[in-house]
Amino acid sequence: MRDEEGRHKFRVIEKGIGIFTEEVAAPDFETRDGETLVMVSIGVGETHVTILTDEARRRAHWTAVFGWSSLCYIPVGSDEIRHPLEGGEQIAKALRGKLRLYGRPVNTAGFLDAASVHFHSAIGYILDRTIGDGSDYDRIVISAPGWTHEALRSCLDLRPHMWPEIQDL
Repeated sequence: MRDEEGRHKFRVIEKGIGIFTEEVAAPDFETRDGETLVMVSIGVGETHVTILTDEARRRAHWTAVFGWSSLCYIPVGSDEIRHPLEGGEQIAKALRGKLRLYGRPVNTAGFLDAASVHFHSAIGYILDRTIGDGSDYDRIVISAPGWTHEALRSCLDLRPHMWPEIQDL
């Protein structure tokens, strides 16, 4: 979607991200004594929000229907020719500015910024709906594939106690 000045305009529609409570096995992650943390794991089509108490016991879990594959909908290319992305490998290349299609470089200017805004908006919404301001928890940790980390750095300001290191998923 583009605004009147031709800039990419992407918005997260509130009803577009379904969030569900679900029973899953406890993740393998160490907590400190007495610490309660929130794990936010971003996969291809789902984001899992899990609250872990001390001894890494799961207290609550939600699944949001949102993942890194949504970056496929941010168009890349010149104004004349737009290309939808087709999977993780192309997204990773576009985030690094190294995307080539049909043997030719593709203009990915602005893609990293658009992806950062997209993640910030969606993850912010998911946190609002699941943990609120998160004041009851000691830290919030984001995990995702390594090639998404640069775009996810914008999410580290969503709450004051976000863990500064994004974990590999």
